[in-house]
Formats: sequence, structure tokens, C-alpha cells
Amino acid sequence: MEVLHRPISALPPRRKIQWFFDIGFRIFQEPETPRRYTATITTDGPFGPVEELIYVIDLNELRQADAAAPVPKRIADELRKAREALEKVASYQSQIASNSQSAAQAVPAQSRARLRPWPAARPRRRSAGR
Repeated sequence: MEVLHRPISALPPRRKIQWFFDIGFRIFQEPETPRRYTATITTDGPFGPVEELIYVIDLNELRQADAAAPVPKRIADELRKAREALEKVASYQSQIASNSQSAAQAVPAQSRARLRPWPAARPRRRSAGR
């Protein structure tokens, strides 16, 4: 990544930036891909230079890890709201269905005999003049 080869001047203290290098399973499918990296951090603090930090990153340790990018919180919240709204709709539909069944059972037997289903819609025939 090009950004890692130069200083990140906009990164304030105790903050972090996350990058996703690749999809995990693709990294391990290619045998020529390096699996071990060294990251060196050099910086100046408010009182001058800070001791250099060196991290060794071994991707083999992450081989079985979940490599999916995290879902942003805002999207997750919207999905949760949508699920809750759908659950409400399903609950209302269930209540309406049970109420209509109760109402149909409350109709006297002689009245029920006269109830007929609505006829199915028939396609209209066009006249030859149109």
C-alpha cells in the first residue's frame, strides 16, 4: 500500500486507521504472496522524537481468522430498524388474520351459507372497433 510508505501527518495521537489489504482466502491461495511483514513507526511527539516502534506482522497467524470487513455501524443500525419494522408488520397481519377468523366464526350458520367468495377477475374482451 502506497500510504504506508510515507508519513501520515493527519493521524492524531491515540487514533488508528484500518485498511483491508485483501480478502483473506485470496492471500493464502497464492503461494508467492509474502506472509511476513515488518512495520516501523517513527514519529515526533510534542516534546521531540519518540522511540521508534517495530512490529512484525505474520499473516500465517491470521490464516483461520474471519477476513470479512466489518459492517459499518450505521448500516447495521438501519438493518436492525428494518427488521423490527417487518416484525411489527408480521405481528399486525397475524392479529388481523386471527380477528377475521374470529369474526367469521361469530356469524350465525344461516348467514354464513349466504356468504360467497368474490368472483375472480376476468380479462375484458376488446371489441373489434378498437
